[in-house]
Amino acid sequence: MLDRTRAALAEELGVDPGPELLRTRTELLRDDPPATAIPVRRPAPPPDRPRPVALTSFVGRETDLARVRSLLGSARLVTVVGPGGAGKTRLSQEAVRDVGPAVAVVELAALTGGDQVVPAALHAVGGPELSVADRDGPDALARLVSSLTGRELVLLLDNCEHLVDDVAGLVHELLARLPGLRVLTTSREPLGVPGEILHPLGSLDPAQATRLFAERAVAVRPDFDPADHAPAVAEICRRLDGQPLPIELAAARVRSMSPAEIADRLADRFRLLVSGARTVLPRHQTLRAVVDWSWDLLSPAERALATRFGVFAGPVDAGTVEAVCGDDAFDLLPALVEKSLVVPVDGAEDGATRYRMLETIREYAAARLADAPDHDAVTAAHADHLLAVLEPGEPRLRGGDQLDQLAVVRRVEGEAVRALDRAVDAGDGPRAHRLFAALAWSWMVRGDLGSLKPWSDRIATLPAAAPAAAVALTRTIRAMVHIGFGDDQGAAQAELDAVVALWPELPEPRHPVVELARPPGCCSARGTAPRSRPSPTATATPGCGRRRHRSSPRTPRTPATSGCSESGCGPHATCSPGPGTASGSG
Repeated sequence: MLDRTRAALAEELGVDPGPELLRTRTELLRDDPPATAIPVRRPAPPPDRPRPVALTSFVGRETDLARVRSLLGSARLVTVVGPGGAGKTRLSQEAVRDVGPAVAVVELAALTGGDQVVPAALHAVGGPELSVADRDGPDALARLVSSLTGRELVLLLDNCEHLVDDVAGLVHELLARLPGLRVLTTSREPLGVPGEILHPLGSLDPAQATRLFAERAVAVRPDFDPADHAPAVAEICRRLDGQPLPIELAAARVRSMSPAEIADRLADRFRLLVSGARTVLPRHQTLRAVVDWSWDLLSPAERALATRFGVFAGPVDAGTVEAVCGDDAFDLLPALVEKSLVVPVDGAEDGATRYRMLETIREYAAARLADAPDHDAVTAAHADHLLAVLEPGEPRLRGGDQLDQLAVVRRVEGEAVRALDRAVDAGDGPRAHRLFAALAWSWMVRGDLGSLKPWSDRIATLPAAAPAAAVALTRTIRAMVHIGFGDDQGAAQAELDAVVALWPELPEPRHPVVELARPPGCCSARGTAPRSRPSPTATATPGCGRRRHRSSPRTPRTPATSGCSESGCGPHATCSPGPGTASGSG
């Protein structure tokens, strides 16, 4: 090296090395230590770069901000994790704004390859620029370490999720070699580096979310008064899961729409929320782009499970996910949690952890599922799982275990109603009738007639190709609803006649509601007459003990031609007498 340097100096500058350098060369050739050490002049550390300056107000997150700052004082690696649009970048910028040491911010969002991470970090800390040939080699890392040696610094690595393996390797190396370094990262999944402390970033609370919407709305429409639109604003923030970016996109719409109109259109939120700032990254300009970015980072197997997860209406336990989404779901579910697409929910009465998607992500997954080739199989598995949970326990709703079974129904009711809605929309009469039958008694016990009527009306349009017991229950309830709401009594009677026609196919014991449709005085399958309280509007009918009902606004009239439809007990058969009647031939 010394000889090459000497030759270069002579050729290019026409000078020779000085006496000290020549003496050092001679001593090295003799393998003798230098008599005097040549002083090495280290370059001064680069000046600190300015810290990020916010262009908008920082709303809420006081607890999150205090914890992240506290962690930076005690831990060397802190990662803020959360879904896209949760505000990870902004929180981290606020957290390092007032910390004591110098701060270097490395923006990773625009990078496309792992070989760009070290050069970006070197630029952020003020190190020397690298040639293209040096960017992906040990010399690049050595220069970064040299630039950070001896410095007390907080390194903020923002948006790591698409380069998580490369960032994790770099952070591990830097922390091992630089005791004065602390690292704060933001990502949709953890780095997985030893010593990493996570700060999961959840939703804004309702008051913070409302304040954020109001501030951003006033910025685009100065005459906007949030007090005039409080219910609609609260609904928007709730349906957007309290996530800052979607709320800001919705607030930008206030310039051309009222909050009530925005709320009404949130069912199509991916078309609605498209007015992000021009200067932000493309993936933050629209709500769909935010979720697309997360979706594209999944492996094919993870993407398939996330798509199937769109079948669920709300939180479900791991067993349900496995039963509906496939045997590999249990193994893949933690990966969706790690990547902030699925959120674990604790605090259930049965102690089981449940899992849910934020509403925006769930709607995205549901749209993907609608176009997936296994859509029908997944929705059928969802409905069948709920039937397996509800049907065996349905008789317990009428016994001493009623409260326990009602708790079971309440836990799965949201899922069952979603499955019922899909079955009706798909014209799946068998599953629709069975799901309705499994839920109906719990609604009756709780006095929820508002659920009985609309569902019985919708199911009435479906083919009755379902188990006779489920169809009979649906039709009897429909008759009761007609009577209870003062509807057409002829329609109620038609439903009861249809139940009577099914009577021979109904297994015993029959549902108590269906028993209400038994032709009065008709014998049971065991050959005994039913005991019933005579209706004040009924008159005894000579013959087989049936009671003919006079027309009443509350009780449907049973026509004389209905009769008993049991085997051997028709309109002209000999029947067991009902209470207070004489036996005879009909």
